[in-house]
Amino acid sequence: MLRPFIDEALKEEEGRAEFEQFAEASDKTKQKQLSPEVFMSLFLTWLEGVQPQLSEVLKASTFEVIGHVKEGEVSHVVVRMRAKMEGVEIEQLSVMSTKDHQGTAKMMLSGEIKQMAEMLRAQR
Repeated sequence: MLRPFIDEALKEEEGRAEFEQFAEASDKTKQKQLSPEVFMSLFLTWLEGVQPQLSEVLKASTFEVIGHVKEGEVSHVVVRMRAKMEGVEIEQLSVMSTKDHQGTAKMMLSGEIKQMAEMLRAQR
């Protein structure tokens, strides 16, 4: 869901410069030094800054949990998102995986986000 927004944002020099807050090309370890909470906060702040329409879409969206499946320590949650974007209604089903971390369920990175991270690493 986020990939088109990220790809578009990275086309502009300003977007790439801001993206380096948490994934600096000259210091390949920078993103590893951030806690997951700080990384996601920076990432979402960056994404909102370079793609402000995303915030509007998310504010007008509804999310419905359809069900979940346990797989060992991981829970997979099926979610239906409904949104309206430029007058077009969108409905999307997705699976979000969570895992316990120090007593709190934390969302795991999707395969798509992991692939983007690998692509960014490969570009260095």
